[in-house]
Amino acid sequence: MCKTIWGEHNGSVQQCDEYPFASTDERASTGAPQPSDPQWYSVRVIDAEDSVHVGRDLLESDFYKTNRVLDHDQFYVRVDT
Repeated sequence: MCKTIWGEHNGSVQQCDEYPFASTDERASTGAPQPSDPQWYSVRVIDAEDSVHVGRDLLESDFYKTNRVLDHDQFYVRVDT
């Protein structure tokens, strides 16, 4: 979806950031089952270093392990602004 919305980008400089996270069952990377279905996700091209840092360092190493989130565990994401 990033390419569709934001156009071509260099994966080593910029990467697609998605919500829900790619590491979840609801991951945005797969999109909706049918193009006519509601698209319940968000995508944006961001700096590749930021994407890797958050995905690998914060989510996988810190959040999932610290909170013992296993496959198919449910969790709630609250965003404070």
